[in-house]
Amino acid sequence: MDHDIKASIENEKLSSKRLDEKWDFATPEDKKELKAQQAIAKVENNYNMNPELDSDIINSEANMKSEEVRLAHKLSPLYEGLIQTRDDPTCTSAGCPAQTYVAKEEAKIVQYPVDVPLATDVEDSIASEGAASNQLGTAWNIPAWR
Repeated sequence: MDHDIKASIENEKLSSKRLDEKWDFATPEDKKELKAQQAIAKVENNYNMNPELDSDIINSEANMKSEEVRLAHKLSPLYEGLIQTRDDPTCTSAGCPAQTYVAKEEAKIVQYPVDVPLATDVEDSIASEGAASNQLGTAWNIPAWR
């Protein structure tokens, strides 16, 4: 739990004790309204989570299962109960169409050189930290950048 939250809870306890008051965050009216909302939600959200499937779906699932048995492996990990879990590009026997936006986005990626020296302000910051650590008698474990 966040230390600010812990402190707030502790402060509320101390204040309640000092003022001889007990906060009730859920009044009887709130509890009654919550029960009413829950009752409405039960009626409104009465979904059939196991609907009767269309004969085409039943046949497709049966065909897929029989092919998996015949081939002795699962056909695709991307389909679970015939639910597609990621994009499937439309490709023909000639291959997939070129996606021009991909080349544009990849061209935007900047490849920075690795062996460039640090900027002077960064070097100054590292030196300042070293001087401050010496003055205060502390030792920070800062990873080497070069």
